[in-house]
Amino acid sequence: VSYAQNLNNAGLIVGAADRGPGLTRAVYWDSTGQIHDLGTLGGTSGWAYAINEDNVAVGFSTDASGQTRAFGWDGGALVDLNTLVDPASGWVLSRAYDIN
Repeated sequence: VSYAQNLNNAGLIVGAADRGPGLTRAVYWDSTGQIHDLGTLGGTSGWAYAINEDNVAVGFSTDASGQTRAFGWDGGALVDLNTLVDPASGWVLSRAYDIN
C-alpha cells in the first residue's frame, strides 16, 4: 500500500509506502512512476509530506531510538532538521509538513 501526499510542477510525488507492520517508509515517485525509498534517520518508519519546486522534500522519520524527527531530503540522504536548531533553545522538531 502506498500513499501520495504532495506533488510539484515537475511531476515528482512524495508520500509513504507500507513495507510491513511498523515499516511505513517515506518515498517519492519519479517521472517514470518508479517508487524510491528515501531511507530513515536510523529507525524503521517515515513519511514525506511535501516537496517544493527545487525537489526538496520534508516529513518525518524515526531515529535509532524510536524518536520521531523532522527531516529534509534533497536527493541524497535524509537530514535531521534538528541539526539546524540551537540545542539550548529547547525546541525539538518532530515533523515538517510543508516547504516552499
